[in-house]
Amino acid sequence: MGRANGMGETETSSPPHTFGLPIPLVRIRGVFDTLPRSERKVADYVLDHADEVIYSSVTDLAQALEVSESTVVRFCQRLGYQGYPEFKILLARDLGTPFRDTYDTLDPQDDVATIVRKTFQMSIQAVNDTLAVLNPDSVREVVNLLLSAHHVFLFGCGGSGGSAQIAYQKMLRLGLPCSVCTDPHTQTLLAGMASKQDVVIGISYSGNNEDIVRTMRVALERQAKTVAITNYPISPLAKMANVVLLTGAAETPLVSESGPSRVVQLAVIDVLCTYYLLRQRTPDGLS
Repeated sequence: MGRANGMGETETSSPPHTFGLPIPLVRIRGVFDTLPRSERKVADYVLDHADEVIYSSVTDLAQALEVSESTVVRFCQRLGYQGYPEFKILLARDLGTPFRDTYDTLDPQDDVATIVRKTFQMSIQAVNDTLAVLNPDSVREVVNLLLSAHHVFLFGCGGSGGSAQIAYQKMLRLGLPCSVCTDPHTQTLLAGMASKQDVVIGISYSGNNEDIVRTMRVALERQAKTVAITNYPISPLAKMANVVLLTGAAETPLVSESGPSRVVQLAVIDVLCTYYLLRQRTPDGLS
């Protein structure tokens, strides 16, 4: 990830490549509840006035919201962008996509039929948003690592631990030498056994799970190849990974640690396994 490099923030800054970066409106929904109050003010405005933002300078936006320009820049960087110019370019592109629908929040007063509909809609939206942010080049890179791996270690805690368990079963069926662990203490010990020829995959929706981050840090010290499956591109877990596979699920208090985030984690795992299988069968026929 690591695109931030201390460059000055000006309207004429030349942004890097745009393909595969998180789509702004998807990312805003994903991180909204974690934003500081001042940045949440920016997020609310962008979600409600995206058409206007793409024509506004950082100064215009800051003055309209009565926040500092640095607040706007930090907001963009928290989404995984280098700064405001790059954010605007991808926001403009985002306005031509179907991913602007908001998640329909569950309510304790909803009847059964409404709960069924909203639950399915949230999962469908999460899959669509993940399709928008998942970079095919990153998928290719991970599968290349898997094809040459001596051993694959899969780590996750809580709900993400369940995703790691399913990934383990799928990879075993593909003949991949792999192991899975969801116990925080044992994970660190196993990571300490990894080698340069091994791949370590850490799964965490928030990317802030201290146990997973510590485990990945140990794996890096062992010079293993590290892969993160996470919703947050600038999370501590993402910073510990050689390759990041992004998901795009926004959670609500009623479905935290379950639901859409697990659906898209499994979808990403399915993508890896499918591409791996096809590469095995036609090693020279797929790009």
